[in-house]
Amino acid sequence: METLYKGGKHNLIYSLSKCFEGPTPRMDLNRMPYGLLDYNIRFFACSRTQKLGMEEHYTSWLKTMFSQFGHKWLCLHRGPVWQYKVEPQATEHVNVD
Repeated sequence: METLYKGGKHNLIYSLSKCFEGPTPRMDLNRMPYGLLDYNIRFFACSRTQKLGMEEHYTSWLKTMFSQFGHKWLCLHRGPVWQYKVEPQATEHVNVD
């Protein structure tokens, strides 16, 4: 939590725990986004990802999104650490006369 504080980030650990408190959690454990959170937290917490696996409802959601949007959807999921970076030279336009 100190790392989050020093980085000027919200205390996600505390906020996440609030989602699961009480006899009826605020976040449904059998629907999205629980599977998405589960996968990403376990991905970054483990040292080996070969047998990581996914929640059934998260897998179903990914299949549904792929059937709707195809390979464009897959390009958004090149891994949980995917980032978009624009190279300065790629944004320059050259006029050819």
